[in-house]
Amino acid sequence: MEVGESIIRSLNRYTKVKGGFASIRDVTTMQLEDHQHSFFLSETIDKDVEI
Repeated sequence: MEVGESIIRSLNRYTKVKGGFASIRDVTTMQLEDHQHSFFLSETIDKDVEI
């Protein structure tokens, strides 16, 4: 449970943008790309997780 919560916190901290979530271009700088993969919400964020 703690690992899952940590993942969600990291997603919200590093990738959440207005209108959704961005992809990370470079994990060393946390530079974001200006798109969200179509599968992200359906396969990563469960409908029961509050984001």
